[in-house]
Amino acid sequence: MVYLFFLFYSQAYFYFLGKYSTKLHEYYLLLTPIILLWVIIIGGQYNVGTDYFSYMKLFVGREGLSRYIDNGELLFVFLIQSCHNIGIYGQGILLVIVFIEAILYFYISQLIVSNKNIWVLFVVYICFSTIFNNQMNGIRQYFAMYFFTLSVLKMLNRNYIVMSLLMLASVLIHKSALLLSLFLLLFFFLKNIRTPKILYLIIIVGVIISAAPLYNSFIGFIMEYSFYDGYIENGYIQEVGINDKLIKYAFVPIFMYSIGKVKFLEIPCFHRYLFVIGIISFSVRLMALNLSLTNRFGMYFEFLMCIPLVYLIITLKRQSTFKFLSLLLFIFMVYALKVTLFAKGEYLYNSYFFN
Repeated sequence: MVYLFFLFYSQAYFYFLGKYSTKLHEYYLLLTPIILLWVIIIGGQYNVGTDYFSYMKLFVGREGLSRYIDNGELLFVFLIQSCHNIGIYGQGILLVIVFIEAILYFYISQLIVSNKNIWVLFVVYICFSTIFNNQMNGIRQYFAMYFFTLSVLKMLNRNYIVMSLLMLASVLIHKSALLLSLFLLLFFFLKNIRTPKILYLIIIVGVIISAAPLYNSFIGFIMEYSFYDGYIENGYIQEVGINDKLIKYAFVPIFMYSIGKVKFLEIPCFHRYLFVIGIISFSVRLMALNLSLTNRFGMYFEFLMCIPLVYLIITLKRQSTFKFLSLLLFIFMVYALKVTLFAKGEYLYNSYFFN
C-alpha cells in the first residue's frame, strides 16, 4: 500500500503543480516534497533484490572496490568513496543514489512533456515501467539508464558533446552500457521513420524474438562478451517467466494503437523522434524477455519505452474522455495488482527504517 499511497499523493500534488508555469529552479523547489518522499520510500527499501546485502557490504566498507575499478566503473567507485569521505555509509549511500536519480528523472521529464502533463509521465513511469520499484534491485544499471536516456535526448537536440559525456558517465557506472553506443547510433539513423507500417513491423519483430527459443544462442553471446560475467559465475542465467512476458504482451495492442492514434507525423520533430525511439525501445525491451540476463540489459530501455504510451494518453485526453480514463484505469490496475494481491520481491515493501 505504500507504493499506491505515493502514487496517489504525487498525482494530487502534480495536479496543482501543473496549473503553474514555473522556471526550472522554482519547479525543483516545488518538487521537494515529492523528491523527499521518493527518496525515503525507495532509498529506504530493505533487502530488495538478490544483490542487496552484497551492496551493503560494499557501502559500509567491508568489501573492496577493486572489482569495480578493474571493470572501469570509476564513476560508481567515485560516488561510494565520496560518500565515505563525508561520513555516509550503508543505506545512506542508497538514499544518495535515489536522490540523484529523482533529480535526473524530473529533469528528463521536463524535456519530454510540459508541466501540465508531467503527471501522465509519472503514472506511466511508475505503473508501466519497472524502474520505480526495481531501481534498487539493479542499482548500477538503473543509475546508468538515466544517463543513457538523457544522452538520447541530447542527441536529438544535437548537443553531441554533452551526449558523449553522458554516455561516458553511463559506461563508468556499469560497463554493459558500452553496448548502448550501438543503440544510440541506431536511434540516430532510425529516428526519422515516417512510415507507420515500419513501426508496426518493429513491434511484431520484438514479439517474435521474445517468444523464440534462443536460450543457447544468448548463452554463447553472453559468454563471449563478459559484461555480465559476475552473474554467469553465480548461476543467475535462467529463462524469463511467462507471467513477466504476458504483462508486456498485454501492452502490445496499445502500442500498436498509439502508432495510428498519436499521428506522430504531425507533431514537432523532437517529439516525433522521441515517439519513434520509444517504439523501437519497446521492441528492444520485448526482445530482451528471453533470459534473465538479457532482461537486465532491457532495463536500459524502460524509460524511453514509456514515451509512446505517454503521448497516447495525452492525445486521448484531448479527444476521448472514455478512452483516456479506460487506458489510465488499465495501467493503474495492472500496477495495483502487482503491489497488492500478487506482490512479491521488489513489489513487497520492507522499510530499512522499521527493521
